[in-house]
Amino acid sequence: MDSYEAFSKLDGLEADDIARFLKDQGIVGVKGNPAACVISRYMVTMTGAQACVASPLTITVWEGPEYFDVVFASPASPAVAEFIRRFDDGAYPELVEEVSF
Repeated sequence: MDSYEAFSKLDGLEADDIARFLKDQGIVGVKGNPAACVISRYMVTMTGAQACVASPLTITVWEGPEYFDVVFASPASPAVAEFIRRFDDGAYPELVEEVSF
């Protein structure tokens, strides 16, 4: 699936709906890490892309080993931005991958 199609599956959903959708997909992520958050992991899993960085402002997907080939960049919708904020604040613990050092 390409990045536009993957991102469009989130279009029109509210923050809590996005959380349910990602849970149904079995995607988890790391709070406070734009390259490993649940939205980034979703985009990489669905598209096979090299990397994704998701923030409340933008979603950017790269291909290639040097991260120079941006294949998708989009402003985060208000609902995606709200989801990312809530996720980072711990509102969706079922989506959090616990990281230990």
